[in-house]
Amino acid sequence: MISTWAISATWIRRLGFLGAVAALVAGLPKPAEASGEGVIPALAVAALVPSEAGATMTASRDPRAKAVLGWSWQLALGDDVLDAARRHHLVGGVNVMPGPGGKSVDARVGYRYSRGDLFVGAGPAVGARGFSLSPELGFKLAHANLRTAEIDPALHVIASADVAPDGLRGGALLLGWSVF
Repeated sequence: MISTWAISATWIRRLGFLGAVAALVAGLPKPAEASGEGVIPALAVAALVPSEAGATMTASRDPRAKAVLGWSWQLALGDDVLDAARRHHLVGGVNVMPGPGGKSVDARVGYRYSRGDLFVGAGPAVGARGFSLSPELGFKLAHANLRTAEIDPALHVIASADVAPDGLRGGALLLGWSVF
C-alpha cells in the first residue's frame, strides 16, 4: 500500500507550491472525524495561501498600477464572542508587489473596527519607501454570520491608502477572504 506521505511527496515535487497546498488540504480530517488534530495543517494552509489579491496605484506624475498579493491576519480583542469583541481587531499583514524591476514588500499592523458588513481601520506601515499611515475602508461581500469563537468566514473588498508625512503616496484595492 502507498502511504499518504509518498502521495503527498509526489504531488509536492510535481506541482511545487500548489502541490504543497494540495497535500496539506488533502491531509485535513473530515468534519465528522475532526478532533482538533487538523488545526495545525489548516493554519499552515492559511499562512501559505494569500488572503488578498488586487492592485496598488502610486500617486505620482507617472502613476503605475502593480499587482498585490497579501497575507493578513486578525485577532479579535476581548472575550465576548457574540457582539462587542467581534467588532475590535488587531490586524497585521504583509503585501508583496511583484513587477518589473523586482518585487517590493510592505508590512503593516493596526486596529480594525467592524460593525455588520462594514469595517474601518488604520495603522502604521513600512516598506521600501519608508514609514506611512495606512487607513482602510472595507465591505464584506459574503459573510456567513456563524457567530462562533473559532470560525467566521467572509469575502471582502478593502480600499486602503498609503499616507506619508509628505502626502499621499498611493492606494490599493484588494479582494480577499477570511476564515477567523
